[in-house]
Amino acid sequence: PDAVKARVNQDSGLLIVAIEPQSPADKAGLMQGDTLVALDGTVTKNLEDLYAGLRKIKVGASQTVKVVRAGEVKEIAVTVGEAGR
Repeated sequence: PDAVKARVNQDSGLLIVAIEPQSPADKAGLMQGDTLVALDGTVTKNLEDLYAGLRKIKVGASQTVKVVRAGEVKEIAVTVGEAGR
């Protein structure tokens, strides 16, 4: 949390604990250990925020996610896939 707060001026985000091989997240370059802090410019502090943001996005659309990785902020484009794929 301190690394997140120092970089993006918010107290929390979602720690990515696993990435499904060949998933949209994997293909985009998201990594285990990244902390997801925003989806398409909207702060993502918890699963509710993430799911609310994902419901607004069409499958196949590309969105930018902001993550904190090793203390650095990165913006990564992710193409949204169907749930469970």
